[in-house]
Formats: sequence, C-alpha cells, structure tokens
Amino acid sequence: MTTVVPSGSGSAAASVGERRPSIAVVDDDSGFAGYLRTFLALRGYEARAYTRGDEIVAAIRQGEPPDIVLLDVAMPGMDGLQTLKALKTARPELQVIMLSGR
Repeated sequence: MTTVVPSGSGSAAASVGERRPSIAVVDDDSGFAGYLRTFLALRGYEARAYTRGDEIVAAIRQGEPPDIVLLDVAMPGMDGLQTLKALKTARPELQVIMLSGR
C-alpha cells in the first residue's frame, strides 16, 4: 500500500522537480466533481475530474494513472462497479475509493 501525502502544508505549489500526488474524481454530477477537484487542488493535490466511467478508463489506458481514484458508485452508462472492474483490469495496483451519495 502506498501512502500519498501532498507536498507542502496545504499549498498547491510543488517544489521544482517534485511531483504532486494525483487524484482522479469520477462522478456524473459535474458540480460535485468540480467541487472535489477544487477542494483537492487547494490542498496540494493534482486533481482531475471525469463525468463518465469510460473517460477515466480511456485516460488510464493512454497515460500515467493517478495515485488514487475517487469513484462514484451510481452513474449512468458504465456504473461504478463496471468502471472499477475495467480500472483493475487495466491497472491492478490502482487504488480506488468508492463514493455514494445515496
């Protein structure tokens, strides 16, 4: 298990050559995803937001995966559990936290 600690004390700025921990937020509620992205960015994380499961799966297959994924359970189309299976198939070591507002 990897522990992810943001650089600095609540600052979004990282030192030269230092990579900020990255978190991907996946939620069909774009307002909530945007809020979480801003909240995390203000605390020193590199945060990206996605509104569909297939978007995060494609992004992970094409590039560097985030350190952690915050994944909504209930989404239209590819739901959270289907997305989780696809993410773990692509990157078994990927850390995923499931979220639900219900």
